[in-house]
Amino acid sequence: MRRTHGAVVIAAAGNSSLTTGAGAPANCANVIGVAGTDSADVRVVTSNVDAEARIAASGIGIYSTVNPDLNGGFLYEPLTGTSMASPHVAGAAALVWSSSFGTSPSAVRERLLSTADAVPGTGVLWTYGRLNAARAVGSSSGLIQTVAFDDLTNPNRVLNGVYPSGVLDWGSNRWYLSGPWGLFRSNSVGFNGGGLTSAPLEVASSWRSVGFNGAGPTSAVFTFVGARTLASVDAYNGGGSASTITLSCTGQATVTRSLAARQTLTIATGWTGTCTAVTVGSSNGWDTNFDNFVLR
Repeated sequence: MRRTHGAVVIAAAGNSSLTTGAGAPANCANVIGVAGTDSADVRVVTSNVDAEARIAASGIGIYSTVNPDLNGGFLYEPLTGTSMASPHVAGAAALVWSSSFGTSPSAVRERLLSTADAVPGTGVLWTYGRLNAARAVGSSSGLIQTVAFDDLTNPNRVLNGVYPSGVLDWGSNRWYLSGPWGLFRSNSVGFNGGGLTSAPLEVASSWRSVGFNGAGPTSAVFTFVGARTLASVDAYNGGGSASTITLSCTGQATVTRSLAARQTLTIATGWTGTCTAVTVGSSNGWDTNFDNFVLR
């Protein structure tokens, strides 16, 4: 089953107690890896976690069908693990498909992730939070939108003013719009069909991301046209050494992440409150670019 064939692919993160990533296929591109939590939103101790676990869901004491011949005649037993958590996300995906938000696999994926609750551990144990099926199929009030830059023309120029209209104000001479740089979630492509083994890469000319305007700055600010919450942002370190990324917003805990050279990372903030301005810092300045600003 493939995303290119119209499927939303969801997989259990695995039950090896790893804190360094999910097991295959949950760690594959375009797969929603699911970690397990209990009724208090605490990680199931055996659940694999890290950035490859995109979302968490209930995974302890979940009743499932079992073979009565091997279980004393019982048809159902409470089971624990990420195999119990991932069906919650799959079921919610089916609900989203049947709603007005189910227009494509990417739309369903974004709806599930963007409406997740930022429970403790979000941004460290799992990227987007714990599944909230009611929000995923509910009102669009508080819905997250992703701000990418691939529809903008004339790359390699200063990005000034408001973009998109009525959403973000990038200020004056703070940010620079770059051409192809890094590997961001919205920029992934594949061959159109199983028979192809090659394709021209001219499509890359439409890829965009932003960085600081000039070699000197190590931080820049953008403001919201109306108060919002920054849920996550993608960062790519194109420099030759590690960079420290910081995200700060008045009233919210500052987020700090280390980003290795040539590494792409989705940084979830875990913020629940709104603010009017966000400061983005990078210790190696304009060598780090940013894309896919996810806003609530």
